[in-house]
Amino acid sequence: MACSKTVADPSEPRASQPRAAEGNAAEVSASSSLSADEVRDLVTAHNEARAAVGAPPLSWSGTVAATAESWAAELASRRCDLEHSTGGPYGENLYWSSAPANARAVVGSWTDEAAHYSARKNTCKRGEVCGHYTQVVWADSRKLGCAMASCGSAQVWVCNYDPPGNFVGQKPF
Repeated sequence: MACSKTVADPSEPRASQPRAAEGNAAEVSASSSLSADEVRDLVTAHNEARAAVGAPPLSWSGTVAATAESWAAELASRRCDLEHSTGGPYGENLYWSSAPANARAVVGSWTDEAAHYSARKNTCKRGEVCGHYTQVVWADSRKLGCAMASCGSAQVWVCNYDPPGNFVGQKPF
């Protein structure tokens, strides 16, 4: 199960946040819920989808990951309910699984929505979801940070994107 946030107005000011030093996957995993392999797999899976449409690659951000980590922990405290954070400066995709998932499966659930997206019309097929996919490939996004939290055997995954995507009326790539 997945969930994606859509932003209505790109002219709306974004909240400012202090920027921490960006780290590589090994440094980030030491303080996050994800292993270095999971971080690598998340970045690779995102960038493979982005390369397919000519969008520039994302890089991992410890700052963005810290926000995802905080929200994943909050969702875990709510029994892994899928609810988007509010008021933050990042785009966001959510994923929930009743059993342990892996990074590639999480991103794959979002990129599978490409089959429901019409680039020519910039719309999803009627009755289908494609906003997770469009956030993954949003060309203006440059940084990625993700986290995972467990609720018993269930998991909730949060990926944040900086800058955010899914602006109504704008094409992702």
